[in-house]
Amino acid sequence: MKRHYTLVSLLGLILFAGLFTDVVAQSEKGNKGQMNRLLKRGNKYFAAEDYHKALAQYEQILKIDSLYPQGLYQAGISRLWVFGSKSALQYLTTYENNLQLDGKPDKHFYYWLGRAYHLDSQFDKAIASYNKYLENLSRNDSRQEEVRKLILQTQFGKVYQSRPTDYYSVTLGAPLNSTYSDHSPVLTSDRQTLIFTSRRTENKQGDEITPKGDSYENVYVSSNENGIWTKPKLMDRNINSRRQHTSNVQLFDNDNKMLVYKSVNFGSLFMSQKEGSSWSKPKKFNNYLNTARFEPNGFVIKDESVVYFASGRESKNGNLDLFVSRKTEDSTWSEPERLPALINTDADEDAPFVSADGNTLYFSSRGHDSMGGYDIFKTTYSPGSRTWSKPLNLGFPFSTPADDIYFVTDSLNTISYVTSNRNGTTGEEDIFTIKPFGNVNVKGLITDRRSGIPLQDFTMNFTAQRKADVKSSLQTSEEGRYTLQLRSNYNYNVEIKNAEGDVLLLDVLNIPLAESDTSVIVRNYQVNLPSDDLALQGQRIRVENLNLVKMQYRPADSLTIRGVVSDASGIIEGAQVIIRREDSRETLLNTNTDDEGQYVFRFIPGEPRDFIVEVYKDGYLLNSIAVLYNEKVDFQGSTVELKSTMVNSVDASTRMTQIQVGAKQVLGGVYFEFNSAKLLAESSIALDKLFQFLKDNTTVTMEVGGHTDNIGTPEVNKSISTQRAQSVVNYLVKKGITRRRLTAVGYGEEQPITSNETSLNGRDVNRRVEVTILSK
Repeated sequence: MKRHYTLVSLLGLILFAGLFTDVVAQSEKGNKGQMNRLLKRGNKYFAAEDYHKALAQYEQILKIDSLYPQGLYQAGISRLWVFGSKSALQYLTTYENNLQLDGKPDKHFYYWLGRAYHLDSQFDKAIASYNKYLENLSRNDSRQEEVRKLILQTQFGKVYQSRPTDYYSVTLGAPLNSTYSDHSPVLTSDRQTLIFTSRRTENKQGDEITPKGDSYENVYVSSNENGIWTKPKLMDRNINSRRQHTSNVQLFDNDNKMLVYKSVNFGSLFMSQKEGSSWSKPKKFNNYLNTARFEPNGFVIKDESVVYFASGRESKNGNLDLFVSRKTEDSTWSEPERLPALINTDADEDAPFVSADGNTLYFSSRGHDSMGGYDIFKTTYSPGSRTWSKPLNLGFPFSTPADDIYFVTDSLNTISYVTSNRNGTTGEEDIFTIKPFGNVNVKGLITDRRSGIPLQDFTMNFTAQRKADVKSSLQTSEEGRYTLQLRSNYNYNVEIKNAEGDVLLLDVLNIPLAESDTSVIVRNYQVNLPSDDLALQGQRIRVENLNLVKMQYRPADSLTIRGVVSDASGIIEGAQVIIRREDSRETLLNTNTDDEGQYVFRFIPGEPRDFIVEVYKDGYLLNSIAVLYNEKVDFQGSTVELKSTMVNSVDASTRMTQIQVGAKQVLGGVYFEFNSAKLLAESSIALDKLFQFLKDNTTVTMEVGGHTDNIGTPEVNKSISTQRAQSVVNYLVKKGITRRRLTAVGYGEEQPITSNETSLNGRDVNRRVEVTILSK
């Protein structure tokens, strides 16, 4: 079989020889005879390494007496084998806290407690427990060396724990993983089929079950259907054999060949070829991979000219080393060469996996700077110097204090698989996937706390707290906005500076783990801006969903008109936006809204002029915004009016209305003579576009509503608004629209859309013509 345990190595025979007693000590609860029978059965199963059944017996004892020391101790060790360290620690720490009268634990207790803490990455507690265990060993005890090696591994673990990688691991879960050993994942090239090995007992009976209570190793296959793995099925009998361990090792030659392990000749490697939808009976790969020594794993590079494999050949202590054999000119295989001592150690090296270019070798090792059990390492071959680099431990979460083996990855290292009995296992070894942290799109708005004015050209620095090299910097846009991608699963120190480099705000931004790059976090910041800086930042006017804005700008400087186009459901991407002079039909500039619904125009007017911004989108009413130059500013007016003085940037956002009954839209660019219903000549441009809309949508009927501000009497305002609405109807009828499709209504001052308290960008906005769809 391929499975390797490192929970106990040299200590195994010594500890198990006298670990458990079959005699139940006096308990104040339950039937001593019943507990004695449970204990004997548990110890029998434990000695046979059937830890599942042993655990069941011990936990039956704990149902009778939940604090019974022998039950806690032996259940804790059994759980360490089956489910990992966390559940084992619950029993072992309870045992320690509830020692009987003399207060002395079992002589091997602190070894097992140290192992549980070690596997749980609680390295300082592991070291303390190991040292307590060493105190009871004589200087010449052979177990001294083994425990000191474990302490060294915990020291390595502390180093790698302080250097986390930007990856996370997650178990594949059911139905791929079971309560028994599941390992050796191999993915087809299209990623739609997973082949793996399992010792699950489902649908197994009789001589298919080993003395340990699990099944012989068999190869299973699962398909990916709509992102979900199907229930695994046994591969055909050509691959699997009764009462024999069989394990998949590698797919190669475009998934048409499979390297297979079988427990013959002490464990050897074979090759099977695909024949239609089936696989051939495995045959020897070559004589060197099929010897009387243990050869559990191998890897054939892409052109099939080289095979790397693990073998116990030439081993002085029975441990595995990595070897390489090359195909010669006559298509035979060369005598295997042991990889250099830089790679092979006195401990086991196993499970080679080679990158697509053939130069990076991944493998598992119990030596080097392993933090416990098998860890995942990589080494790179330099063809020029014909040398290998010093193996590098991939660190958490590729490697853990548990056994981590059978590592495979795709060509981009974007998704990897590893077999491990780490925390999170369903039982014994499970298959885990390892992925890089996703990036998160972070965006927001920086404003002055007092005025709400957006702040442009401010520097934002984001630095990860646990990794100083994970950082990003940017400057806010003219709209005070920022957007960037940050790696997830980090806390970032945020620093906001003005143009002079003064730090105005410090914050911490937590970004939780994201599995993909599609997550979005919106974080707006308010800073306390000095008065001098505020004066510079305040030179813009912002209007939301208004169809008229008056402003006084510097004609010789660049004028910026920007905004966000939206509807009731959110932003609109891909809307066409044009800008023209109010007195001209000719398009001055043309653009489309981006994925955030934004548009922007920048140009130099040259002289004071009025402009019309028009927004088009299929399925929506025509939308227009008039941006008019204001010759005079009333300095006795409100703050809103003062902020409109000599600015060269206007944020003109607008909300579009879908073509449906009840939809309303203001007609920008429609003007009348003072105190009159006579249309000014420049109004024909906007009205001609309304005519075209009605011509294109022949079933639409429409109300034309006239509106005024609150200056004058309500009666006069009602009258003038009705006459102005009728003037628009008359214009459209004269152009050819049937009169029955149009209704003129005057509302006077009854329906303002903004405040009448100010003249500028207030009452002038309420003086408008608004259309409403009555039917379509």
